[in-house]
Formats: sequence, structure tokens, C-alpha cells
Amino acid sequence: MDAVSNIGILAVEAYFPSQFVDQAELEKHDNASAGKYTIGLGQTSMAFFKDQENVVSAAMTVTQNLMDKYQIDPRSIGRLEVGTESSIDKSKSIKTFLMALFADSGNTDIEGVDNVNACYGGTAGLYNAINWVESRAWDGRYAMVVASDEAVYAEGPARPSGGAGAVAFLVGPNAPLVLERGLTSCHMQHVYDFYKPAGLYPKVDGPLSLKCYMRALETCYIRLCHKAELRTAVNTANPRHPHAPHVPSESPHVQPNPYVVSPQLECDPNSSTSDLIFPLSPDSSHAQSLHADAQPAAASAAAAGAASLTDEAAAPHAAQEVDLSDFNYCCFHSPFHKLVRKAFARLCHIDKLRQQRPAGPQPAEHSPSTHASESRCTAEAETQQAAHPQEAQAHQDALQQAHPQHTHFQPQLQHPHKQHSSPISHSSPHQLHQQQGHQQQAPDLPQQQQQLQRLHQLQEAEAAELHKQLADTLSNRALEKAMANKSAAQFEAKVQPGCLAGQALGNMYSASLGMALASLIEAKGADLEGSKILMFSYGSGLAAGMFVLKGKAVPGAFALHHLQNKVDLQDRLQQRSKSSPEEFAETMHVLEKRFQAAEYHPVSSAATLHSHTYYLKSIDHAYRSSYSRVD
Repeated sequence: MDAVSNIGILAVEAYFPSQFVDQAELEKHDNASAGKYTIGLGQTSMAFFKDQENVVSAAMTVTQNLMDKYQIDPRSIGRLEVGTESSIDKSKSIKTFLMALFADSGNTDIEGVDNVNACYGGTAGLYNAINWVESRAWDGRYAMVVASDEAVYAEGPARPSGGAGAVAFLVGPNAPLVLERGLTSCHMQHVYDFYKPAGLYPKVDGPLSLKCYMRALETCYIRLCHKAELRTAVNTANPRHPHAPHVPSESPHVQPNPYVVSPQLECDPNSSTSDLIFPLSPDSSHAQSLHADAQPAAASAAAAGAASLTDEAAAPHAAQEVDLSDFNYCCFHSPFHKLVRKAFARLCHIDKLRQQRPAGPQPAEHSPSTHASESRCTAEAETQQAAHPQEAQAHQDALQQAHPQHTHFQPQLQHPHKQHSSPISHSSPHQLHQQQGHQQQAPDLPQQQQQLQRLHQLQEAEAAELHKQLADTLSNRALEKAMANKSAAQFEAKVQPGCLAGQALGNMYSASLGMALASLIEAKGADLEGSKILMFSYGSGLAAGMFVLKGKAVPGAFALHHLQNKVDLQDRLQQRSKSSPEEFAETMHVLEKRFQAAEYHPVSSAATLHSHTYYLKSIDHAYRSSYSRVD
């Protein structure tokens, strides 16, 4: 295996407060209707910090615990990214507080700072960390990503959707959870759906924020599907093609560093000594060898094919359509659980709309991958209809009522080289290349590039028509309910395994998506090997992204079954103490007094915290906070 391949998440650690409030009890306290929080939001409980903890102490706890659990030498960390929207200072980053954990090792050579945009900061940090390991700037050491946040709201309808927690990732090569390069999408837009201009509590436009979440989800998913389909259409025998997998032009130079990650890591998780680093000779030849043969290996991978979703070499010019059946699991940013259910149902609805396009002229021959995809989709649809005939009919009725004028796609696409229009309904993207022999090509472009350009234009037209249809149904409750009912079985299989922490802890802002992944790891462990996980991240304001992780079998301490044992969410959730709604409300009043206070000493005792937890000792007259750790 090439030393710089399979870059992704090596290890995961999670932290959350030791107390919670029960959502059913909070309903009664707030004189809310029964089920408003537990059914309407889908939440069971909500975690919250008392005044002896904050996002800095949580970030310190999760960072130190990850290094302790996996015996990571602090000197082997070369980059540390932080995601948050709850920083305690407008200038000093949380990253700089975390540097106190590396002081004894003498390691001050750690790149990275905070990433801030509502709940998206953790995803931005993960991208930065992976890009660093993948780049020439990488010095051979690990990267870490820490997301730490608390969601607190003023007294009112938004308060039950709060929460708190922190998550940390260790990033490097030969990972058990690999980021699929080329299978990312994003949606960025200026909007005031949620923001924090001043004070402890945010300004929230709830209906607008929910609408923005759904529109960002739709856009990211459609774009990611199109990117995946475009990848399978590329003749990857030419790795220089702009849509082919990235191939380094030359082996990147690695700067000498005595704490380079071992590519042949074999770590005993029960060992009392660290073997996660190895020394280099003065000439740094070992570090240079990490990238040796990178170019030939990458070129070979590109020539073999880019169809990473299917693990099969794609036939040239054969674009395979992508849908949710290509992913084993899905993790979503979770402001509250009910929104996650709606989000998955929405993706199922998009798949339904795409599948309803007229097939158009059938090619004489299909590629094996096309046959497999069509057979799989047909079999799944027939199985669902047979198992739930009434729900299937209800969904179809709601679909036709919601789209009376859009039963099929009928957009008109003006080709840049032609004066007449061509309807997209005559060919879906995966059928385009079988029809190219009947279309006139512009003489100034190679045939392959012309085909890909045409496919991209068809995808843009399809996206525009999809968004038009989806906008018409965003507030259609009947269709929403029908979609949720029809997709219920898939939700339980693909999404629910990652919902444990979100339902029990609440909204954790930038840590939310990482907590979903930690929940999935605990639920599935080694079963994730070979699986593909669709990840959706959303931050108000807004910044959203979607990416794909692929599970791999790796040896040593970073094997998925070891990650499953170490994340230990269920047991730790059971060890929490329940606070009454009155205690929770009083804590919110205390946090209001602590906000931007000087000469502050927490009223809550550190004795209530679990061992190995960092806590706020005090804030002095100059607003300087100090922290300590429970033994």
C-alpha cells in the first residue's frame, strides 16, 4: 500500500457534559403540549455546561483524551484545526488555549487556527487537515481536528433545541475512514437565518433557517451525484483530464521531522508505551520515502478507473447514475432529530424525481455497471412497494398532487454550438454517451471533451429543473409525511445508527456531525469496512458541504473495532446525572452572568465532573481564564 494513500480519519474521540435535562420533563416545565419536544423535535434529552465548563475546557478535554486513549506523542502532531462558533474571545483562538497541552513536550510547531462559521467550522477544519496531509507541505506528522460548541438560547421556543459537546479527529494516511477525493460538494450563500451579533444568545429566524438547511441539502446532494456520475464518464486512461483523479506532478518533498507517522504502524492498544512515532536519520531519507512512488501509484490508480463508488473500473464514456442506494450509511448535521428524518426523506424524494425521467431511446448495449444499477433500483422499488403497498400508493398520490405540471422533466437546453433546443427528457446523464455518435461535434474540441461538456450541460439543466420542482414542495406537509413514511425502513438502516448522541445530547453546532460519526462507529464498528458513508454539514449564514467517507480494514490501534471500543458513548451517556428543568433554567441565568465577566469564580463545583475533565478555575480582572484538570 502506498504510504500517502487512504488519507482520512484515523481515530475519533467525543466529550459531553456530565449532566442533562430530560425533554419530557422540560415540556411540562415549559407548559408545552405533550410531545412537542420529544416527538416534534425528536429529542430525548439535552446536555448543557454548568459554569465551571465552557467550549475551551471541553476542547482541552477531548484533545487530551484522544491523545491518551491512542497513546499519541504530542510531538507527533503537526497541525491542529479547531471548529467552533462559541469562542470566548474575539481575538484569541481556542487553538492557542489547546497549545497548553503541548507545552511539556516542547512542541510549538503546530499549524492551524480556528475555523468559524456557525456549525460548519468542524468540516472546514477536517478539509484543511486532509489537504495538509495530502500536500507538499506535509512533514509526515499527524493532524488533529477539534470541534467544540455549546448551543444555548434565550428563554422561549428555541431553548429546547440546545445542547453541548466536543469531538476530536486524528487525521493521517492509511486511515480506516477515508475521504473520497472528488466526491465533495458545497453550497455557500449570504443569508441571515442565524447569527450572533452581540450577547450570549443568537438571533434566529427559525422558519428561514429550516428552509436554508433543506435548500443547501438539496443543492449539495444533486451536485455530489452529478460529480460522481461525471467521474464515471471520464476516460481515466488520461490522468491529466480535469475531471480525472488528482495525480501529483512529482513526488512532494517532505521536510525532515523526527516525529513522522509510521506507514507500517502496528500498535498494541493495551500497550503502556507509545509506538506511534519513530526517529529519522539526520538525512531524513525515511521521511522522503513516505512519498516515494507516489506518482506511479497515483497514475496507476487513475488508469485503473475513477469509479470509486462501485469499486469497479469504469468503462470509458459510461456514466453510472448515483443515488442513495450507493451509500450504506448517512450522517447529517442535527439541530434536532426530526430535521434529520426530514432531510433523509428529502433525499429519497430527489432520487424519486430523478428516477421518473423518461428513459428515451434505449441503446443497443448496456455496460454491466448500468445493468447492475438499473436492476438494483428496480429491485429495491419493487421490494418496498410489496412490503408497504399503502405507503407506496400514498407517496405516489402525494407526489402527483405536489407536481401536477412536473410529472416528468421537460426542460429545454440550448446547446452552445446549436441553434435548436434539445430536451433533457430524451436522455438521462448515464445514457448520454451511447447517443453521442448521432450528434454533431464541434470541430475544435476532442470528442471526449465534447461529450463531457455535453454531459455537464445536461446536468446543469437537470439541476435547475429539480430545484424548480423541489421549491414547489418545500412546505408541502402531505408530501413530507408520505416521503417520511416511505423511507422509514431505509432511515432505520442507514441513518438511525448515527443518531444516538444527537438525540441524547442535542445540538452541538460544529461538533454535531462528528458526534453522528462517533455514534455510527459505536453502532457498527468493523461492519463499516467497505461501507460508504454520506456526510452532510450545514452552518447557518450559510456554509454547507457534503462528502463521502469509505470504511477500510487497517491493522493496529486504528482498526474500526478498536475505535468502536474506545468511543464508548453508550456507557458514558448512562453515567450522566439528570438535572431538573428548574436547575437547568437556573444554570442558564448563571451563564448569562458569566458571559464576558471579569474576576469570576465558578459557583459549580469541579467535584461533579468525571475524572480527566478540564474545567474553568477562574477569570481574573484582565479577563484571563485559567483551567485545570480533574485527576
